[in-house]
Amino acid sequence: MKKATKSRIQRILEKHCVLQPAQFFKCSYDEFGDIAGKEKYAEYNLYLSQLLHRYNPYIDLRVDDDNSVHRRRTPMAILPYDEPLEISENDIIETDGKEYTITFFEDIKGYYYLLSLMPKQ
Repeated sequence: MKKATKSRIQRILEKHCVLQPAQFFKCSYDEFGDIAGKEKYAEYNLYLSQLLHRYNPYIDLRVDDDNSVHRRRTPMAILPYDEPLEISENDIIETDGKEYTITFFEDIKGYYYLLSLMPKQ
């Protein structure tokens, strides 16, 4: 039963998402909390989608003087796995020439991680 569900999820991801290679880095910090260095520890394939790639958190709102509301959009990605991975929050991901920091990740049904990313400034 578990394999049937996993294969069904895999087919949906392949149909609706873009698979991109990504490099994962662990950061070392100095005494001031700034990044002193980063070390590559893995390379995985991430699924990015137009539906999943942007998430609107209700907390992150900004209202301008003309009363227009702006929502900050957070990139999202799906990372499938067969055995648990060593990822953690504040790791850095490089994919498609862009850097992101993992702000939150959640294990979904033991099949994949849902990653909330923040673009590096």
